[in-house]
Amino acid sequence: MGHRLKVLHVPYTYFPDPVGGTEIYVRSLVANLARSGVTSVICAPGASARSYVHAGVQVHRFAGRHSEWPLEFWYDEGDSIAAEAFAALLALEKPDVVHVHAHTTGVSLRLASKVRAYGVPMVFTYHTATVSCETGGLLRWGHTPCDGRMDASRCCACNLARLGMPRAFASLVGRAPQGVGRIVEKCGLRGPAWTALRMSALLGRKHAAIRAFLEIADVVVAPSQWVASLLEANALPAAKVAVCAQGLVRHPSSDLRKPLAAIPPLRVAVLARLDRSKGVHVLVEALAASRDLDVVLDVFGVRQPGEPGYFETVSRAITLDPRIRLCSAVPHDEVPDLLARYHVLAVPSQIMETGPLVVLEAFAAGIPVIGSDLGGIRERVIDGRNGLLVRAADRGAWAASLSRLIASPGMLQSLSRGITAPPTMEGVSAKMEKIYRALTSPSAVRAPANRTTCV
Repeated sequence: MGHRLKVLHVPYTYFPDPVGGTEIYVRSLVANLARSGVTSVICAPGASARSYVHAGVQVHRFAGRHSEWPLEFWYDEGDSIAAEAFAALLALEKPDVVHVHAHTTGVSLRLASKVRAYGVPMVFTYHTATVSCETGGLLRWGHTPCDGRMDASRCCACNLARLGMPRAFASLVGRAPQGVGRIVEKCGLRGPAWTALRMSALLGRKHAAIRAFLEIADVVVAPSQWVASLLEANALPAAKVAVCAQGLVRHPSSDLRKPLAAIPPLRVAVLARLDRSKGVHVLVEALAASRDLDVVLDVFGVRQPGEPGYFETVSRAITLDPRIRLCSAVPHDEVPDLLARYHVLAVPSQIMETGPLVVLEAFAAGIPVIGSDLGGIRERVIDGRNGLLVRAADRGAWAASLSRLIASPGMLQSLSRGITAPPTMEGVSAKMEKIYRALTSPSAVRAPANRTTCV
């Protein structure tokens, strides 16, 4: 087994606070690493500084800046207060490796620079498109998959269009020299129009910070092939990238090859955060336009802070359709057994996902997936073999896919037979430990220090 490693994991948040897929991944990774003798500590931003134990693992929360943030702060090298608080915890815990699972104002270039200054290797996992995409979805103009290349002019135009500016005008503003934005900033001009003129310069600053952050990392983990391609498009050396897909946390207690109940009605489950990016509204609207579909749709929604009014709009639409139920979110450990009660899982994401983990959970339960033809969903769902792929925002296509399954029970059974057992977190843990040990071996060669000024 060799030297007993100590790894400090840095996610965006952590239990018992509301969490997402990244934190579920981290919790499972930590549990599996412990079985092979690797000690893990969690260090995550929080509303206040505190330390506690969760599921037998030491957790530290560090606080950052609480005052009102100027616009520039969101595009800068990160929160210096949070970075200093993290540095103190780094010195306290003395890890062999730091594994960063987020890139935010709190988990930033300044924080990564503290890791470099301390002198231990850093691993970074690109869990979500929000790492490098200002819109958060990596969809050009909101609908076409983007290669993810960070280009201030192009990204500026796309972001301004997302905010409501006509595309042609957004493209024109995006081509404005970044120097214009810097002059606007220097003059202290404020307001929507001036902010639009500054956007290219702001994104140029943010992209520089992201590139420096990735440069500090000794290994960058890509959970999907499309993430590896994105990193390549941004000139990250291939030798620095490790592709390691997500793994299943727990198999269901029921048999993977359970017999399917008769249809109709077609029992469909959705497990998603109630946010526009997850696309629950697309599925609800598809059913509203197809009243004859014999479907039971259960939406297990997680409500988190997000777009104002979205939850109210979706829940109101659900109450108007007796075929749809809005259900409380279930504990993650119960998800595989829950899914075994349905014919199919729907994943109507409107963004490029690096996973999502729920696809693997559906396959473990032996049920196929109808998913958006994007990102990690496209990599895991093989159209016509273990599920169906649908154009993400095409409500008619979603309704048509559901109709096909209702009309052809044999297709549903065929898709179920096409499912293979998904990878597990035990395998992911073994790959991560191998990376950690390679970085900490006496023969490991560290990258030269980066030209950053925020240590």
